[in-house]
Amino acid sequence: VELTEDQVRAARHGYYAAISYVDERVGEVLGALRDGGLDDDTIVVLTSDHGEMLGERGVWYKMSFFEQSARVPLLVRVPGGAPARRIGEPVSLLDVGPTLLELTGASGESAGPVDGESLVRLMSGDAAGRSQPVVGEYLAEGVNAPAVMVRRGTHKFVACPGDPDQLYDLALDPAELVNRASEPEHQETVRLL
Repeated sequence: VELTEDQVRAARHGYYAAISYVDERVGEVLGALRDGGLDDDTIVVLTSDHGEMLGERGVWYKMSFFEQSARVPLLVRVPGGAPARRIGEPVSLLDVGPTLLELTGASGESAGPVDGESLVRLMSGDAAGRSQPVVGEYLAEGVNAPAVMVRRGTHKFVACPGDPDQLYDLALDPAELVNRASEPEHQETVRLL
């Protein structure tokens, strides 16, 4: 469906209005914690299950692993923790569980096996990097089989049976316009991911 420039602007306006609404609600929750004397004793995590395509490439909603829909907010506030900072390294929502276990002093053994990797080291400013890749899976509208994304460092690999593989180097191609999956010089990266 061809959308007019006004329709695209209105849809994006609605999205940003929703973000502003959520921001106000988060402020209310933080205010209630402060007013109740719980802000110095409460870990707060804010995240989302997916981002949104806002008409980029003619795509709306999630339905892909392009950065606009694969990237999500992940904000963690720890009383007495590291000062606020932005971490540019990709992480996974699978990391929330191990992070909360470490922040609360629980061990992984007491909780049983968990996927993901604690982010406490990254949150403290240790930029040593992840030992595990970031992974994602999508099975809903727009795909006939599970689509899987694996991200390690600057490389993102997407595979979905029935569709061509995709490999992007986000450092060289942040807009994900050049699929390198079929290029001979990238076959080792495809194999590893």
